[in-house]
Amino acid sequence: MKKARLIAGMTAAIPAAGAFAAPAAAHATQATTASPHQVNGKTVLLQGILPETFGPQWASLSVPETLYFRNGGSFYPYSGLIYVTCYYSGAPHKSDPYWDHFTKYYEGHVLITSRPGHLWDGHVDFNGQPAPKVLKHC
Repeated sequence: MKKARLIAGMTAAIPAAGAFAAPAAAHATQATTASPHQVNGKTVLLQGILPETFGPQWASLSVPETLYFRNGGSFYPYSGLIYVTCYYSGAPHKSDPYWDHFTKYYEGHVLITSRPGHLWDGHVDFNGQPAPKVLKHC
């Protein structure tokens, strides 16, 4: 059997009845909404997650919440924009078991970057998605 060379647009050659048949080139160019993710050292696709919406991002609060700062203290009621980097599961607060870690937030029109912390995820708006669908676990 002869070895097949990769031809532009082809990913493999398939032996069929002593001849080679090429897969349809259009299949290789189909768009996907999946994003790559590492699992046991292999890259896999997670269906339904858009790459541009997965990972650290700015989010708004639908209801004022308490910001808990890493170095102590809190800020209530906070209802502005926060930059959320990851989520973790913690003691359930109200109905949502997730908490979000933030690294910056706006106080009025001033960006505050020196007081990272966490807040309950229940009123953080990720376009209707739960934290595990849009953020990595801390």
